[in-house]
Order: sequence, then C-alpha cells, then structure tokens
Amino acid sequence: MTQKNKTTTTTTTTTNTTTTSSEKKKKKNKKKKKKTQLGSDDEHTYNYGNVIDTNKEWNEEILGQYLKDAGFVRGSLDNTPANNKVAEMTPIYVDFTNKVVSKALHISGGSKDAHYKLEQSGNDMIDYGKAFNLIGGYIDIFESLGPYMPPSYTKMTCLLVVAAYVLGLPGYGSFVNNVKHTLVEMNKEIPRGIHDLSIKIRYNRFYGLPDQQKLVWDKSKLTQYLLTNSIRKYSTTKYPPTKDNFNHIIKICKWVMNLITKNLGSVMKQGRALELQRQLDRATVEEALQIVGRMAFPLWKARDKWALDMRLYLLFITLLAFQSGVINYIHTPLIIDSLQPETLNSLEHPFYDFDVDIPSSFMRIHNSLE
Repeated sequence: MTQKNKTTTTTTTTTNTTTTSSEKKKKKNKKKKKKTQLGSDDEHTYNYGNVIDTNKEWNEEILGQYLKDAGFVRGSLDNTPANNKVAEMTPIYVDFTNKVVSKALHISGGSKDAHYKLEQSGNDMIDYGKAFNLIGGYIDIFESLGPYMPPSYTKMTCLLVVAAYVLGLPGYGSFVNNVKHTLVEMNKEIPRGIHDLSIKIRYNRFYGLPDQQKLVWDKSKLTQYLLTNSIRKYSTTKYPPTKDNFNHIIKICKWVMNLITKNLGSVMKQGRALELQRQLDRATVEEALQIVGRMAFPLWKARDKWALDMRLYLLFITLLAFQSGVINYIHTPLIIDSLQPETLNSLEHPFYDFDVDIPSSFMRIHNSLE
C-alpha cells in the first residue's frame, strides 16, 4: 500500500514537471517568435533570398525586392499624409544635394569657399527630382573619393534612397550600385517606418558636423574635443611616451614629408628638401611635428590626391602624438581652417580607431589610402 502511494506520487510529480517544462518551452518560443516580428525595435532576421549578393550589378527591381524582403513597405503618393511627408523630406534632399555637390566640387578642384545651392521651384516633387538627379550625377565622383569623403555622407545617401522607396517616390534605384554595400551593412539599424526613418535622417549622427560646430578651436579646445567627443574619445596615455614610440612618430613624419616633396617636384628646390630631411634626422618628436606641420600648412587646400592623403596623414600623426602624451602635439596654425574641419569630417573613418601599437595603426591607414 505504501509502495503504491509512493509510485503514484512520483508519477504525478513527473507529469507536473513535464507540463511545466513544456509551458516554459512554449513561452520561450513565443518570445523568440515575437522578437523577429517586423516593425518591432528588436533585432530582426530577414529573408534576403539571393539578392544580398552585392558583387553583381543591381537595378531598381533588385533593390525593390531586397527592401521588400528586408521589411520595408513601398509607399504611395495617393494620400495626403504621404504628400505631407514628402513636403517635410524634400528640404533634406535639397540640403544634402547642396553639401554633396559643394564637397565634390571642392575636392575635384573648385573653390573651397564656393557653396553650391540648388535652385528650387517651390514644388516638392520637382525639387525632390532635381535634388535626387543631382546626387546621382555626382555620385560617381563622390564614390571615387572614397576615404576623402565623410563616412556620414555615404550613410546619408543610403538613408535617402530607402526613404524614397518608403515614400513611394520615383527613381529611388537610379544609383543603387553606389549604395548597395552600405545598405547591406546598415540594414539592421535603418527604421522600417517612415516616421522613425525621417527622424534618423534628420538626426543622422556625425552628419554635417563642421556646419554644426560654430566654435573656433585653439589647442585647448582641440584637446577637449579629442578627449570628450561622441565619435571616438582619445586618451593621452594610450601609447607609453617611450623613445621607440616617439621614433615611430618621427618616421611617419619623415614619410609624410617625403610624400610632399616627391609630389611638389620642381616647386621645391632639392637643397631645401635635403635640409628639411636633415632637420628631421636631428629632431625631437615635438620638433618633427612642427616641421611637418609647417610644411603642410600652405598646401592644405591643394586638390591633388597626394594632398588629400597628406591631410588624413596629418590628422593621423596628430592623434598619434596626442595619444602618446606629447605636449605640443600639433603645429597650432593648422588647427582653425585645416585640422578642425578635417577632424570633424574624418574622425569616423575606421583607420582612426587605433591599434595596440603604432606600426600596426600606420599600416591600417596606409593600406586604406593606397
């Protein structure tokens, strides 16, 4: 009798345990299923089919299928809310067009002080079309500039293409092959609904920072920015202030000086170039930074590729010296019109996320610019 009761109790307990385990499993699966529903704020899993292959040419049809599979819904202009949203977004397209064209013209040889301004008609659809076509017209120049264009511009281009699709605007796939790689990389962070998407576009992180930064920097303000900015914070103690590290910085200064003298050619007398080389051979790290800074300063607005490289390398050297605890880490005349906008525009580039040692960090930027 006692044995029978014991058996019954055991069976009941096992049944309850099984039921509880089954319920937990169902709840877990339910939560998991809920997490992948489109439109939620959680991480999604989408069915991309075969169109995720970015190595082949895309067209508007492929882009549309990709966006559809990824959870975006093609909009329609047949209702008032949609037209209101177009009216809200058109000035953003126009503003971005002005920035892209101005930047492309500056880098490709135009006046640095000239700013392109799209002539607007006051009709949202017409102005959107003009802006979008102009972006398309300059996109190849824009893309060929690669690391010389702010990364935030590439992201903004991608977001505006997606917005055109979601709003139901025409021509959204006209330069799809210029944005497909960024689109695939950014997919998870792009809101699916136009309301949240428009907010992300308006507050695109790091976009147009030089326009927002009204404060003119001096060395103390540059130092504060490097320590506290929202892109990448830098420490003055990342690299120990050792002789080896300082020698690495001096070698990079020599490399940049050679880049300049090689490309200036007959403009710089050979004797002067040799004298600068001898100065660098005898220089301390602070003296080397001053020498290469003085050399670069009058050439900062040159449009040749080597000059674009020079600017990125000068920012790189400045950041290296700063992170090695060098007190006079910058030739101060470079700051206001030269290094300030370069820092705001370029700090987001991956090669300014420094490695554990200086030679590895140098190879990252060198490989990116070659």
